[in-house]
Amino acid sequence: MSSYRAKVEADKKAGRQEADTFNARYPIGTPVVAYPGIRPEHPVAVAYRKRVEEGRTFGDADPCTRLETVTRTPAWILGHGDPVVSVEGYAGGICLSHVDIAPRTNTPDRTSVNDEGRTVTTIKLKRCCNGCGQYLGDADNRDVDAHGNLTDVRHECPNCRDLAEREAAS
Repeated sequence: MSSYRAKVEADKKAGRQEADTFNARYPIGTPVVAYPGIRPEHPVAVAYRKRVEEGRTFGDADPCTRLETVTRTPAWILGHGDPVVSVEGYAGGICLSHVDIAPRTNTPDRTSVNDEGRTVTTIKLKRCCNGCGQYLGDADNRDVDAHGNLTDVRHECPNCRDLAEREAAS
């Protein structure tokens, strides 16, 4: 086997593992922030923002498009091994290195008085770590798998993240 073919096979194996890990953690419908072109920290994006601040740009061709969306497919790998995922509002796959999981929202309870003078409290279902029970934020699509079971969210918990990563690596 040539060294090129060996490198491609190694890249595919690593990409497949990254896609499988992503799919195990984040079901379809997970809220994400996706950057189809370049990420905001890329030197081209930084230079563009600097030119905008200095008033030296024409038009609004920002190279760093930001999509606040949800995943619409499981992650898969391309022929050269890069793992990608499809998101709502964008045709094609976006490399997982250009996809950030959206932070959980934290909706406070809302208390009001109805027409009959009764106090009504509206709550949003909350999610806690399944390892230590620490409060993480509002529950959403990423918390239930295709079979209706709660997903493992220990990777989101600062107390349990290291353990979850060690378990995933073994």
